[in-house]
Amino acid sequence: MTSEARCAHCRKRPVDPAWRPFCSERCRLFDLQNWLDGRYRVAGGPMSVADATEQDGGGLETDGGEGRD
Repeated sequence: MTSEARCAHCRKRPVDPAWRPFCSERCRLFDLQNWLDGRYRVAGGPMSVADATEQDGGGLETDGGEGRD
């Protein structure tokens, strides 16, 4: 059983491969705005900077200031 893909925002079909998983730039931008407005959330509690550093294996990556004038 195969189902045809639908747009993640408006649920129209078919989804144009150029905008996948959306049907258009408009739907892609609506989805992005929902993330930016905080309408979507990732499950879990807030993380502290220390927790984030521990999970990603270190601190911020820097180039040590080399090559700058």
